[in-house]
Amino acid sequence: MGIREDWNDKILVFDGGMGSLLQGAGLKPGELPETWNIKHPEVLVKIHEDYKTVCSIADELIREYKGVYCIESFNPHAVKWYKEHRPDVIRGQLSSRLAPKGEREPFLYMMSHYLLFNCVAKPDFIAYDHLHKGHISRTLCQKLYHALSVAWTIKSQKQLDASRKQFDLFIFEGFIPKE
Repeated sequence: MGIREDWNDKILVFDGGMGSLLQGAGLKPGELPETWNIKHPEVLVKIHEDYKTVCSIADELIREYKGVYCIESFNPHAVKWYKEHRPDVIRGQLSSRLAPKGEREPFLYMMSHYLLFNCVAKPDFIAYDHLHKGHISRTLCQKLYHALSVAWTIKSQKQLDASRKQFDLFIFEGFIPKE
């Protein structure tokens, strides 16, 4: 059975766990993670360098959960870790333009943004920022790897309607869709 069949008529929990890691590193309640990330790039680098430890700890914690779940990460090494150590867990590669608008992306951010690590990570789905839905690399990886295309984070019916044709699934925040 494939991922598309596994997800029919089930409640899904999507949580990459990054918010918890950022809070542990100093993100305050109510503070925007996107802004905090730009101000503290060294923390993001450290979190991603520690992916093996983070994956092991996260996996121990989530094994207790009895429902259907998946993992998703901006770090392709974490996605690969789950492929190697927990092939039964559905894996997703998160991606977006990670540098502030108007600034040049560092090389590794660019590699992640363009999904160039997916040949190694081989995710089951690609969770891509819906604001960049027309990005050619997302479309190519979806076709090449037959990965589901998931839009994040949809915050209104208008955003959902504008993204329906480009994505298979949607991650919502702060609203309940009409259908």
